[in-house]
Amino acid sequence: LPMSPPTAPLDTATGTGADVGNLSLGTGPGVPRSAVSFLEGPVARADAAGVLLAVAAGNNGVDISPDATVWPAGYSRIYAGVLSVGASTNADTRASFSNHGGPVNLYAPGLQIMSALADGYGYGYLSGTSMATPVTAGAAAVLLSSGQVPGGAAVRTALVGSADLTGSGLRLNLARAVGARGTGGSFDLTLGGLAAVRPDAPATLSATVTAVDPPDAPV
Repeated sequence: LPMSPPTAPLDTATGTGADVGNLSLGTGPGVPRSAVSFLEGPVARADAAGVLLAVAAGNNGVDISPDATVWPAGYSRIYAGVLSVGASTNADTRASFSNHGGPVNLYAPGLQIMSALADGYGYGYLSGTSMATPVTAGAAAVLLSSGQVPGGAAVRTALVGSADLTGSGLRLNLARAVGARGTGGSFDLTLGGLAAVRPDAPATLSATVTAVDPPDAPV
């Protein structure tokens, strides 16, 4: 984590009414909480304002329980609106590089994710908890847009509570989160046209939502 992190943009986002934030950054293991006090202030203000912050668990491949806590992932134990995200694979296992342990709330896809590259290089496949975190932030935004949860801590509770339990921990399940919150139902979400997607080229996708367990009330 550089000594001048993007704390001002985080305060700006909070002040202008953002509902969800993504922090794909972090310290190494074992850094004292006091060493990153400059970051905790904006995180605390975002939490108090009801912003859900998805934060990367880090890529050291270690247990980040208290003796090896990384920040801001460790704030998940302090602030109810902070959601610490590890990386999972397409085999529903924890990625070998992903940190794990108490502060990690859930896992999301973070291995070989098609991503925008810096310096004008287009797109490529990247791996890391920094890939898994924006997946989770996007899921939080979709859940919020459904109107089923008010924000912040409630979004975290909903995403964690609807996650699939795998051998490595809880893995994000957006379809269940959107379908199950307050309705008693669940849905399958299928995207069509993904095979035709190419970097820097227009593409048309279709979305099909199928009720698996019909809800008790309209969604």
